[in-house]
Amino acid sequence: EFLAHLIREDGKVADHPLNSRLVALEPAELARCPRTIGVAAGPEKVLPIRAALNGRFLDTLILDEETAGAVLQTMEPMQNVA
Repeated sequence: EFLAHLIREDGKVADHPLNSRLVALEPAELARCPRTIGVAAGPEKVLPIRAALNGRFLDTLILDEETAGAVLQTMEPMQNVA
């Protein structure tokens, strides 16, 4: 869930009936905001954080050390970094 919208792991808004009934800012509308900051903590937030990162919704992300480590452990290793 991001801005009350159900999103998929790849960061795209899910095709779900609940999303069509929301009165909320669309995640894509964040691009008009000069700065977007996310704050999250806890192991239950790892997958939602990854989805928000995959959607490139945030400029800044504030996490506690444990949650940040858990997010990094679930991410694919960088490939062919020059």
